[in-house]
Amino acid sequence: MTVRIRPLSGGDLREILAIERQVFPDDLWTLETGKGWLARSPLGGQARNAVRLARLIRLIRLIRLSETLQLIRLTRFAILRRPATRYFIVAEAGGAIAGYACLNAVARGKGDVQTIAVRPECEGKGIGTAMLADLIAAAAARECREIFLDVRADNDRARLLYRRTGFAETARRPGFYQPSGADAIVMRLQIPRLPAESGRERQDAHGG
Repeated sequence: MTVRIRPLSGGDLREILAIERQVFPDDLWTLETGKGWLARSPLGGQARNAVRLARLIRLIRLIRLSETLQLIRLTRFAILRRPATRYFIVAEAGGAIAGYACLNAVARGKGDVQTIAVRPECEGKGIGTAMLADLIAAAAARECREIFLDVRADNDRARLLYRRTGFAETARRPGFYQPSGADAIVMRLQIPRLPAESGRERQDAHGG
């Protein structure tokens, strides 16, 4: 199967939310965490926008709160391409969106794989591997030193993929995923330094 990785576009939002509903049935968000996100976000930090966003969340009662917040984040990125540290991609296979992923990476800092999801019927076809490789390449291009991610302790397929890619398990977050109560495993990948980068750092250390 040919897999095409490309940036997120506004027309992808409906499909992405449908995939999220399939892959992540547990709702990590509660009303209180949603209010906290609104207060901290650039949009919610403005009183006028905070009121509008809170009203939107109350109105969309048929959609889980996490999906509403995800829709707000995705729409903001698709339209404004903000925040600039975010890197959203989708994977197309057979002419349809088969998965999506998001990396949050600060230049010369660390990367955080915030989500990576593949349609259940498309699993085992190399789509997750292709998206993960693209995220790692994007983090390396931003000169990140390391990448972190959280994965469910009971998601053996995902944990195996990450270990094969070079991630190591570093910590456990008990009861992180609700309402199931599943633990989260924190995994880390150290990105090798490129020869040119190492040479530049040695030159800087000797005063140019």
